[in-house]
Amino acid sequence: MTRNLRKRIQALESQILTEPARALVFWRRFLLLAIGYYMGGGRPTKGQRRQTEILFVVRANTWAEGLTVEERQDRLHQYPYIRLLEKFGVRWNDKVAAVFEAFERMANGFSESYRADLLELLEECGFASVKSAADALMENISATA
Repeated sequence: MTRNLRKRIQALESQILTEPARALVFWRRFLLLAIGYYMGGGRPTKGQRRQTEILFVVRANTWAEGLTVEERQDRLHQYPYIRLLEKFGVRWNDKVAAVFEAFERMANGFSESYRADLLELLEECGFASVKSAADALMENISATA
């Protein structure tokens, strides 16, 4: 019964969010999942998604020395994402296609349990694959450029 109720709520939520918004939600949650898997932060639960990022603050302190408080906070927030992309040989300022290709490689390398989480995330956000979520975000980027 709980699963049916959750599916009905997800169906209603997916009708409320526009495709670009669903794509942004998907990518945010996908990156947290990837950080947890590839960088040892653990699998984020609904109440612990922020905790995944906080685990890397200690490691980032030396990296952020000499910055203003605002710059440090900005960099510390970005640190886990930057390190994850570096692990896959790309940077945020690389071509978007290269970054999305790295995301697909991340998804392909997940263990069975993380793949199950990814499939659930795809279903919640209304996408058939990582590629379709990337395409939706690319369309949004192209439309706003």
